[in-house]
Amino acid sequence: GCSEGVDIGMRLEGWLKLADMYYYGIGIAKNYREARECYQKIANQTDNFGVLARVLWQLGEIYHLGLGVERDFKKAAECFERLLVDDRFWGIEQS
Repeated sequence: GCSEGVDIGMRLEGWLKLADMYYYGIGIAKNYREARECYQKIANQTDNFGVLARVLWQLGEIYHLGLGVERDFKKAAECFERLLVDDRFWGIEQS
């Protein structure tokens, strides 16, 4: 029902806020490994394109720049490609 959808959305929003806190060091020490784990959890659970696009971008940056992980261009490219192959990125409605 409605409450289940709200609960799932609220949990994802909570993970997103926590990921951003770790990534940017908002109120806590920066911790890119923790941020990556949170962003990955969100990417695996959401179909909301706005949220998905944001977390895939963040994950791509983490791997591309080697933030808290070994630099991994292949994983970075996978994140960016997952975003770019989604028609919603280009404004194409899915039916």
